Amino acid sequence: MNNENRRQGSFKNKVLFPVVAIFSVSILIISAINYAHLHSTIKTKTIANLEIFTIDVLLDIRHLHVIMETAKQTLTGKHIAIAKTLTGLLEKMPELKTHEELKGLASSLDAIEINIVNQNGINRQQ
Repeated sequence: MNNENRRQGSFKNKVLFPVVAIFSVSILIISAINYAHLHSTIKTKTIANLEIFTIDVLLDIRHLHVIMETAKQTLTGKHIAIAKTLTGLLEKMPELKTHEELKGLASSLDAIEINIVNQNGINRQQ
């Protein structure tokens, strides 16, 4: 029996411990490589997602700028039409010059106020 115990001890020392050690070292190396690869992959994906997000934000800003410019052009056209209409009304009806009358006219034209200026740009009436 003593001989058998020595053989088992010898087997453990000669075969089992080196196999377990090699297995443990292999797992550590594989884990380290996997961690490095995972870290690199996460960094790459994060940068790619940020680039996509940045492009989307820039496209949204450009789209909103186009909408804003269109709205400005539309409002400019509307204001010019209101000014021409008002000029025509005041030429046909010069008696429309009191403050209340002009206020009523502004309200009907969906304008906040009407300013009448002379040739020099000086406000004559609001």
